[in-house]
Amino acid sequence: MAAQQNQARMFAALSATNEAILRSNSEQDLYQRVCNAAVVSGKFLGTAIFLIEEESSWFRMAAGAGPFVHLIAQFRFSSDATIPYGQGLGGEAFRTAKPCVSNDVIRDPRTQPWKELAASAGLKASAVLPLLRDGQPTGVMYFFFAEGSGHLDEENTRLMGLIAENVSFGMAMFQREEQKDRLARMFATLSATNEAIMRANSRDELFQLVCDAAMAGAKFTSATIGLAEIGSDFLRIVATSGPSADDTRNLRLAITAERPEGQGMAGTAYRTKKPCFTNNMRTDERTKHWHNSESPTRSGAGLPLLRNDDAVGVLLFLSSEPDTFTTEFMKLLERLADNVSFAMEMLEREDARRAAEHEDADWLVRVV
Repeated sequence: MAAQQNQARMFAALSATNEAILRSNSEQDLYQRVCNAAVVSGKFLGTAIFLIEEESSWFRMAAGAGPFVHLIAQFRFSSDATIPYGQGLGGEAFRTAKPCVSNDVIRDPRTQPWKELAASAGLKASAVLPLLRDGQPTGVMYFFFAEGSGHLDEENTRLMGLIAENVSFGMAMFQREEQKDRLARMFATLSATNEAIMRANSRDELFQLVCDAAMAGAKFTSATIGLAEIGSDFLRIVATSGPSADDTRNLRLAITAERPEGQGMAGTAYRTKKPCFTNNMRTDERTKHWHNSESPTRSGAGLPLLRNDDAVGVLLFLSSEPDTFTTEFMKLLERLADNVSFAMEMLEREDARRAAEHEDADWLVRVV
């Protein structure tokens, strides 16, 4: 009887999550709708979707549902099998791309790092299913069960696997559309900034026109240019634009790693003379100086501005959406920063030429 009730709940959850996927209007909406539908129809203690952080072995919670979702949000784990936090169900499911189940989470040796958290939530059993993108794991979906939920057998796991497969399909569908739209907007930004560069008559005008153009073509919360100053550890913000421009204008961005403000995207990009980005500002160790900030920023990218291969400043983009800075997106931003660097050199040469002409004119006047 208990097994039949479990299967009935699983089928109900499968049906509800399929409907949730059809009604979703974005990838983030998809995650939350699926988690909500699974909890309500499957009567789970909780569900959660975790995605692997780019350039990291750690996962972040993309969505969760259930009465103890605030505890689920504290759940940190890794894909790295060499550390205890990577030896749990989530890390194993991700690495093997196969379901991973525990019918006794409190006593399971794989889940000991989270024993107290599980006990606080009243967790008895858990199943983790991989989420795939182009055949490769990109995240996992957790199903949490309370005491008395029955044994998680092969049939239960198969039905949960179908839910995860449908979520993976939905992710791929939205990613294609979002990437296409995002890249189209970024190409528009590149075109707009190139036009701004051609219109600029001075460096100050160039900086503001570029920031304004970047905001017009892409969904950033701010686009900012900071320049290094002799004798200072901090960048001087010379131009910024966007909904969060006022907040960004007051940011302290350092160029030295010894200062906490210099360990983020801007400082790292300046020192390495290479692009630097994060797709989760709230968990990235490099940005921990700003973790307690009330800023809506979720992802950011810093790109160096160069003169004769020396860093002279940084172009900083901030976004309120996670996972903004994909590989393709960063390549376009690199082109944008290269164009700004070229324009700076061009304007400086023109300023030098005008200054030389002015000196020549003054010399002639003195001679005459």
